[in-house]
Amino acid sequence: MDWLIGMIIGAGAIALAWWQGRRNGRAEVRQQQVEAAANADAKRDEMDAQIADDVDLASRARGAGLVRPKD
Repeated sequence: MDWLIGMIIGAGAIALAWWQGRRNGRAEVRQQQVEAAANADAKRDEMDAQIADDVDLASRARGAGLVRPKD
């Protein structure tokens, strides 16, 4: 009968370890998603700034007469 109690306790310990591992794994995945979203936002902001600089440069060149207008 002691072996049955020992097996139940052992199975419970294994189940608890498995559940905690799953929970920690989900938290890690969530953290990776947050970091990826932050990186994507930073890259989007960088691209928007570059586009704004390009538009400003083109506008100045057009104003200075360095670029022919489109037909």
